[in-house]
Amino acid sequence: MEKFESSQSFDIILLIYSFYYFSEIESSFEKIHELLREEGIAIIVIAIKTEISEPYYYVNQRLDQRSMLFSDDLHQFFSEHNISVHQDIIESPLNITKCFQKNSQLGKHLLDFIVGANTTYFSPSQLQVLLDYLSSNSQKLEGGEIMIPTSVSFYYFQKKN
Repeated sequence: MEKFESSQSFDIILLIYSFYYFSEIESSFEKIHELLREEGIAIIVIAIKTEISEPYYYVNQRLDQRSMLFSDDLHQFFSEHNISVHQDIIESPLNITKCFQKNSQLGKHLLDFIVGANTTYFSPSQLQVLLDYLSSNSQKLEGGEIMIPTSVSFYYFQKKN
């Protein structure tokens, strides 16, 4: 983000799950602010660190040698810099039933998404550890669906000079 250049300014900037890929909050925020027109609005959607994001967080930390940013990190930044933002939290359980069905392609894709890696290369014991983790942090509903809680924060602010 810090390296992005544009001669234009924008009325709205959407950052949907983008902060995962930024190395640093402050310089990214400065660039966002620079690119917004007066009275422009920025909307940031970012996950709240919950049980479902833990595997992805640790895999990413090991592979990329850096920590992922979550909602708490942005909240802390906004508080420390006295930046006025609005925050809404949306909670939405995720149906992970297919993850436990051995030959489910959808379940395999979902597991890959959850850990941010190709689970094809997991050993049977590694895969079982992941499934055990998901099972212990989920809830089985009466209809048989297995649900795990997820939450995201929507931050939005308007540029004022």
